[in-house]
Amino acid sequence: MADKRRKRGEGRNKRGSAKIIPLSEEAVGILKAERARFVNLFGREPGDSDPVFLDMNVMTTNETLQEEIAKRLETDGLPPAEVYAYRKTGLWITKENRANITKAEMREWEHAKTEYERLGETAYDDHDDPGADEFLGTLVPEYLNCLTVMAFALSHGRTQNVTKESHALLDYVCFCFTKSLKSMRAIGVLTEDFFGEDGLIIARSIYENYLHAVFLLKNPAFVEDLFAARVGLILGTHEYKKNNSGKPNYSVIIDKSTGKELNGRVTTKFMAKRSPYPEDVEIQQQLYDFLSSYTHPDVMAMESYVIDGQFDHRQSAMFVEAYSLGFIFGTLLLDCAASYEMFDKQMTADVRNYLGRIRPFLLQIHIAHQERSSIGDLFETLSRRLARVNTIPKKDGDSTGE
Repeated sequence: MADKRRKRGEGRNKRGSAKIIPLSEEAVGILKAERARFVNLFGREPGDSDPVFLDMNVMTTNETLQEEIAKRLETDGLPPAEVYAYRKTGLWITKENRANITKAEMREWEHAKTEYERLGETAYDDHDDPGADEFLGTLVPEYLNCLTVMAFALSHGRTQNVTKESHALLDYVCFCFTKSLKSMRAIGVLTEDFFGEDGLIIARSIYENYLHAVFLLKNPAFVEDLFAARVGLILGTHEYKKNNSGKPNYSVIIDKSTGKELNGRVTTKFMAKRSPYPEDVEIQQQLYDFLSSYTHPDVMAMESYVIDGQFDHRQSAMFVEAYSLGFIFGTLLLDCAASYEMFDKQMTADVRNYLGRIRPFLLQIHIAHQERSSIGDLFETLSRRLARVNTIPKKDGDSTGE
């Protein structure tokens, strides 16, 4: 739903003079509780410059709070014209508070209601970014569909036909798949509350899960480096190789029983270069710096934490990008899992049918980002990788290192 609000003077009429509004006993109780909370936190009485409602003031913006109230009004079935008027004016006029509303405010409220009754949902069309709302309206349902398919495949479709040789490989891929499913659910929670930047941090984790899975698709022997050697370090069957000074070399892990040396640092760049899909090299180059800028303190991402020239944790940005990247790598993981034959025959067919249905939409995501995103080139590269969904790569077993 479009966000139609403007700043209003709190508790003042159009001429800026203060209005006295009688408070109910319930309201007085709320104010006393807020005061007690402030005293409990800071050990002093709130001053004239301190906010009356602490959490409401410092933990959310007026715009976000007003939109949350508007959504609640919609959920409660209030008339759409009145919800629109609330979004447009910041006023909510009822029989109980009508006596405290100025004539000018009443005219503004009635004008907004009439505007909605005349234009309907198109009244929201002057939103700063109408394309974002339209795109999200399609993307979010498909994102949730992807979660359902992944959860269904994981809980009902895992193959029981697992050989001793493939057991560790399938378990590791299943771990990457399960971890990504949980992370995708977390992105949904974060972006719903407009924490898009933190959604991008989680999207990086999903990307790395995908990269591990697709790397092992072509290089299955490396499961020993990524899985067995790591478990061995915990169990004591493996150890880091010592250099000439006796200090551990974290790039090499040794199997104590055989002396076999394993790669202790399989990097994302290393894996991308050995993916069966050549686009993964470009994706790693374009994507990793972008996502890392939100994972670490990076001035390139600073604008996402600034409002009106001041640092502010309540800024909301990048939620469309977080949804898009989570969705893309979720579908790519489904594609990988089906290629591993991680699922039984029926589930593999179901996943392939789902991917076939969603593929045209996947190929259109980059178009929306070309028009509205600063990382349009990345999404164009991702679209070329997505064009290979449902095409099974050759497993050549190449596990050679650099």
